[in-house]
Order: sequence, then structure tokens, then C-alpha cells
Amino acid sequence: MMKSLYYNYILVSLITSFSILVAFLPFTKANLNFETIELGYFGAHRERCDYIIQTQQEWEELWQKVHSSSSEPPYVNFNSHLVIAVFMGERVTGGYRIEITSTRESGLFRWVYIRETSPSPFDCVTMALTQPYHIVKINRNFQFILLIHI
Repeated sequence: MMKSLYYNYILVSLITSFSILVAFLPFTKANLNFETIELGYFGAHRERCDYIIQTQQEWEELWQKVHSSSSEPPYVNFNSHLVIAVFMGERVTGGYRIEITSTRESGLFRWVYIRETSPSPFDCVTMALTQPYHIVKINRNFQFILLIHI
């Protein structure tokens, strides 16, 4: 009985440790390239969150939230591209980073791999609140997107 509970706990822990987000998009053959729009540490975005941006309006709203200014977001043609934005949430020091590291095609799916890093206990870090984030642009030529935190 105890062994079964232990295995169930391990299984639930493994499942919840991978955050997967699926978006339905028009289907065509996938291109695996992506382009970084911005990689930063002070995004004024306190919540841990992932976004798949498919419209200009969503893009402008996210850009406004990240930059808290009236600056215009970089141009994205949403007929052929979409934006993926990942946010680590607010941290009490520097040394944290979130980054989209690679993408891979598998059938109807585009797998997007996201790596988070944290400072070791002995690292010298900035003593300031940080909000690490990464925003990329990818081709809009696949049916499903899976965001995988590794």
C-alpha cells in the first residue's frame, strides 16, 4: 500500500513538473527556426506565465505589460508568424534566467523547449527584484504547439 502511494506521488510529481501548453493553429509543414525578439531580466511581469500570441492586439497588450510604456512593439506579420513569450515570474535577486533553447517538429506538433536557470548559493548576484523573460517569433506553419519546461 505504502509503495503504491509512493509511486503515485512520483508519477504526479513528474507530470506536474512539465508544463505543457497546447494551441491549435492552421496546419502546414513546420519550419524549425525561431528569432529572439527580446531576452531580458526586468520585464515588469511578476507572474510566472507562458503566452502564445496570435494577433496584433494580443501582442500590443503583452508589450505594454512588459514595458509599461507607450513604445510600439516590434513588427510581427501574424499571417505568417506568431510570438511565444515565457516569463519566470518575479525573483528577489539576479542570477535567474529563462530561455527558449530549441524547437523540434514531430508530426503535427512543434515542441518548444524552455530552460530555466537559477544561481547557485555561492554566486554573486544583483540584489534587486528581477523578472526574467524571453520573447521569440516563430513561423506559423504547424497545427499544435507544446511548450516544455526542462
